[in-house]
Amino acid sequence: MRVNTNLTEVFEFNGRWWQPKGDSRQVSGTLKYSPEKGAVLLLNDLIIDPASLLCGINPDIVLGITEQGEKITLYNCYGNRWKRNMPGYSTSLFYFDTILIGYHLKTVEQLRFTSISVWYPNLEAWSGCKVYTIKENRINYRPPDPIRAKIEDKTIVLESSFNTTDNRPGELILNHSSYIKIEWDKFVKLEDLKDFLYHINNFFTFAQRKAVFPIKIRCCLEVHDNFEEQTTEVDLLYKIGERRDLTKSISPQDMLFTSNDIHEQFEVCLQNWVKKAEILEPVYDLFFGTLYSGTTYLETKFLMLVQAVEAFHRRVIKTVNWSEDEHKKKVDEILDSISENDREWVNNCLRYGYELTLRQRLKELYDKYCSMFEDYFGNKKDITDKICVTRNYLTHYNEELKERAAQGDELYNLIMKLWGLLTICLLNEMGLDEVNIKKIMERHLQV
Repeated sequence: MRVNTNLTEVFEFNGRWWQPKGDSRQVSGTLKYSPEKGAVLLLNDLIIDPASLLCGINPDIVLGITEQGEKITLYNCYGNRWKRNMPGYSTSLFYFDTILIGYHLKTVEQLRFTSISVWYPNLEAWSGCKVYTIKENRINYRPPDPIRAKIEDKTIVLESSFNTTDNRPGELILNHSSYIKIEWDKFVKLEDLKDFLYHINNFFTFAQRKAVFPIKIRCCLEVHDNFEEQTTEVDLLYKIGERRDLTKSISPQDMLFTSNDIHEQFEVCLQNWVKKAEILEPVYDLFFGTLYSGTTYLETKFLMLVQAVEAFHRRVIKTVNWSEDEHKKKVDEILDSISENDREWVNNCLRYGYELTLRQRLKELYDKYCSMFEDYFGNKKDITDKICVTRNYLTHYNEELKERAAQGDELYNLIMKLWGLLTICLLNEMGLDEVNIKKIMERHLQV
């Protein structure tokens, strides 16, 4: 029976460990995992010669068998430490990026996945379906219909599972859980799998308005054994960093949107989310960085959101004062008319003169996306002035701007305004129309 392991929990396995080579000897040791540090392997001897360790050579793969008989594959070692305590006795420590539980991989080339199942926190609440009904002392369970989306060579399905436990006499616990299953038409490498999962994590973080990371990942691995192609299931774990309240329950009312809000457009929304990820990458990184980073200073959150606004405008709206060619021509004309001593300074001052200012970008975004929420955002000129002054003060710390810059509660309210603006922009990029965006946002924007 497989040991239950989650990405959000701390655990350790004692066992024997070796490299996947014919002459590699087995060494006793302990594998420790935590969400903050990932996989750390402490060994009572060396499984790689000291000369290689001194040269910074780390093993690609280490195999293990635990005291419970569980097969472990550790992949992508990125650091090590070792010491010789006495003649003939050494200890070593290795840091690994990835743990696979349930199979022994012999080569990196065997890391080929055909599907994964991912359990996220609060996915049952997000799916928004009532699965139990009680009538005349009879409990009926009806799982929700799966929701599907096809994205290039991948099929994403929101599925459900059900089981019961009876740990104590007279007590029966019904367990309903929802999870995301992703299937590839052929197979995918581990690095590409993690990249795609990053976009799915962002999608559900956006939907739930809180940092979301997988609780559990189960993969279907394509392997070639004895010249036969077969599949086997493994649990995948990796470092997710310092995360708080990952499994804290939230109600559908506190989420930005649920599956009920986008049920008919689930495929289109997910397709757009992934398809536009390359263009919107800096926007995603900055916007979600304010959620993933936990307790960040208000000033830092504000600056990250302002940068995200500028990145969104530059990547999506693309308005400029004039073309780069026209700008270059204007600058060249100016440089030709001044002394050589002043040219470098003037050229540096005018280099990005064709770009819009933050004030112009904000005005365009408010005009395009926020006209239906004037009561919430207030006077357009006042809020753009306050954002620009505060950004300039927090960037340059000019004392002349200090009194006019937002601080404390006013800064927090400004952050919420920027969050609202970016949220509307991203909902629009997902493919939702104005009616649905207004319906979603009216639940969360407070006048």
